[in-house]
Amino acid sequence: MRHSDITGSVPELLTSLKQTFKGHKKKYQLLRNEVLKAQYWQISPEITNLFQKTKVDADGIRNVRLPHKSLLIEYQMPEDGPEPLRDTQDPCMRRMIKVDQIMDFGEEHITVVAFYFNDATSTWMAVPFVGIPTRLIDDLDSWFTSAEGRTTWGVDYRKLELAVNYKEMDLQTSYTIVSELVEEIHFVLAFMQIVACSNVQTEVLSTHITGEPIVSKRKSAPYHKTYRRFVLSPQQKQYNKYTGDYEGTSKAPHWRKGHIRRQPTKAGIVRKWINPTFVGAGTAAPTPVIVQA
Repeated sequence: MRHSDITGSVPELLTSLKQTFKGHKKKYQLLRNEVLKAQYWQISPEITNLFQKTKVDADGIRNVRLPHKSLLIEYQMPEDGPEPLRDTQDPCMRRMIKVDQIMDFGEEHITVVAFYFNDATSTWMAVPFVGIPTRLIDDLDSWFTSAEGRTTWGVDYRKLELAVNYKEMDLQTSYTIVSELVEEIHFVLAFMQIVACSNVQTEVLSTHITGEPIVSKRKSAPYHKTYRRFVLSPQQKQYNKYTGDYEGTSKAPHWRKGHIRRQPTKAGIVRKWINPTFVGAGTAAPTPVIVQA
């Protein structure tokens, strides 16, 4: 396991939640346990940018599930995003998402809880969860729209499962909050789509998080001792035939859709299925599968 100086924002998140749930100790302890048991990920600016630009594909996401039953994903919105995006998200650039794969009333769901860091108050705020039945993951086109580029996603809210908190709000307030969560929903779907690629590489690093451990009836649970991140290819310089020097960098990391390639051979045209690929993952693309000679 590699070592890192990154400590993460979990301690300050829990401090903010403790203040939010002041007077509701059991609720706070329950949420804190849920946060601490999750598999912790930290997403680099390059990967955050990749997720924002990734078009979530119906074929690429079908039958894809989380790599772990519970995830806590920390990332920061890029400051050089498009103007409309930057205007709406400037106060809350630092973000975390807690994602869980659960069974609810006999149906599998993926729940998304967003935490936003408010620069004005230097505190973390929790947003009530949104549940996505996994049958919708397998039928993306029935509720989610995605196009190339940013700020182009849409959601049919009527098909999502919303926390009871939304029913206690007026319609306009709940609609505004859920509209903001479209960004997080897209982020989660892009994460699932990328991590499902067979050539993706991740690594586990240790953290320097310290603090008072949580005490439960059975055992104490310290802060996360490790976190995960995606491994990118080393940037490779390109040869310039005019100057004789190597300059520039390789293409930015991106997701490549699965497709069929027609390859001429002596025996005729061979059709090969190319699996979805994480280009820039640091490993070779998966071996094509011959589907029809």
